[in-house]
Amino acid sequence: MNQGQKKIATIDIIDVISPWDYSLTRFNSDLIALGDVEEIYVNIASPGGDVFTGIGIYNRLLSHSAKKIVVIDSMCASIATVIAMAGDEIHIYENAWMMIHNPFSYVVADSEQMRKSADLFDDIRDSMIKAYQRHSSLSSEELKALMAEETWLEGVEAVKKGLATKLLEHASQMVALSIPEDFKNTPAIFKALKNVPVVSPPIIESEKGE
Repeated sequence: MNQGQKKIATIDIIDVISPWDYSLTRFNSDLIALGDVEEIYVNIASPGGDVFTGIGIYNRLLSHSAKKIVVIDSMCASIATVIAMAGDEIHIYENAWMMIHNPFSYVVADSEQMRKSADLFDDIRDSMIKAYQRHSSLSSEELKALMAEETWLEGVEAVKKGLATKLLEHASQMVALSIPEDFKNTPAIFKALKNVPVVSPPIIESEKGE
């Protein structure tokens, strides 16, 4: 849509990040379909997913010439947090959450292959840290510690840690996706809100009206 002379568009990333769910191909199509825009609002509600799909989305979003404003209205976890870092601004509701953790996978391999996999996971973790440090002033060691603990941050804490840039008032409805069983420190609030249908957030209109 046009707001005055400014061309503004939105993209919703409201799914698992993977080649079979919200894929890099789908994101690329969504991005191309926006055409020539100056500002993009990226609404994220995702438990994360495939790391390489997420890195690809992050890189394509980061390289887009428009101003990017990421909006988190529920949960932004795992590799979805890296995608969020491509935003020039990252807005998060008070009652929304971000979760960062070390990359992991299920490996069936011999000892040598497992050692190589461990080194790969460390390299992926370090690349995620570089993305976080686009906005956060936390040191690499501080971020490593938070990732190792699988750290959940409610809105205000995410802003304090520098992983979001603006705190928004409570959304009218708290939205949650199904949490993967692999997450070990899932807050009770999300366990109670599993399988709640995802709705489009009202943030775009309210923010544009400022």
